[in-house]
Amino acid sequence: MNAKSFLPRVGLLPVTLLVAASVFSLKVSDVWQGMSDLRAPVQVAAAVAAEPQAEKPQAPAAPKADAEPAPPKDPALLTQTEIDLLQKLSARREAIEKRERELDMRETLAKAAEARLVAKAAELDQVQKRIEDLMKQHDEKQAEKLDSLVSIYEKMKPADAARILEGLEMDILIDVLSRMKVLRSSPILASMDPAKAREVTAKLAEREQPLQAGG
Repeated sequence: MNAKSFLPRVGLLPVTLLVAASVFSLKVSDVWQGMSDLRAPVQVAAAVAAEPQAEKPQAPAAPKADAEPAPPKDPALLTQTEIDLLQKLSARREAIEKRERELDMRETLAKAAEARLVAKAAELDQVQKRIEDLMKQHDEKQAEKLDSLVSIYEKMKPADAARILEGLEMDILIDVLSRMKVLRSSPILASMDPAKAREVTAKLAEREQPLQAGG
């Protein structure tokens, strides 16, 4: 091998190394760029995770079943509207209580009046019973007297009996003649004044009609 043939080969070596170094640097640059591209999403995710999270509004907690009632509001802190409302409620409550007292009083008076009426009705029943008893006794005594008079007039002569009976009141005369037997009363009527006899006969007929209708 001569020197001429060797020199060109020796001259190509630096060029080849230079090209290889350039290619290698390009590949390293591509790899580094790829790693940078891979690191970008990771850094973004880390930044997002590092940011403070906004607090979500929480629903108010439900009151506990055994929670104590809120203390009464200080009257000095009440508004005029609340004061007016409390005054109206107080007036309404007083009106209701007054109405209840009036109703209780009326009920008491009504019961007392009812008791008095019941007692009065019982008293009237007793009075009515006594009056009925007295009337019954009076009727019995009156009937006994009439029966006695009937017996007396029946034993008298018709003319004498007619003369006495004409002087009696019409009610008594009718009571006496209505109790007599027809055989005794007919001669007496015949002995009376014709006008008086007709009047007595009409009264006796009126008395007999209700009896016949009732029978």
